[in-house]
Amino acid sequence: MGLGRAGAALWTTILADLAPGLEFDARERQLLRLAAQTADLAAELEDALTAGGVVVPGSRGQARVHPAVAAVTGVRRAQAALLAQLDMSGEGRQSAHTRRARKAAAARWSAHNERKAAGE
Repeated sequence: MGLGRAGAALWTTILADLAPGLEFDARERQLLRLAAQTADLAAELEDALTAGGVVVPGSRGQARVHPAVAAVTGVRRAQAALLAQLDMSGEGRQSAHTRRARKAAAARWSAHNERKAAGE
């Protein structure tokens, strides 16, 4: 699925704002792709609101809020949640060496705690 104008603009902006030397992993690329698709959907909904107005006639002719108002709000919330999961600074990333060291330390502490619990 290709991206529309709004999605492509979001994609380009996010990648341009990424910390120098940092690249997204596959999970983050998928999150960005989904966020870009939500940007396209939000743009379509906003176009519908521009064309039809925020208030539309109901089934009995009464004035009611256009259904796209709630839809665009939900889409924007989803987009914000997706973007919040992206690590733009790289601070949340660990090198393979750091991950191995943390895993080894956790294993040592686990063994230590088991011996301590057995001795008490």
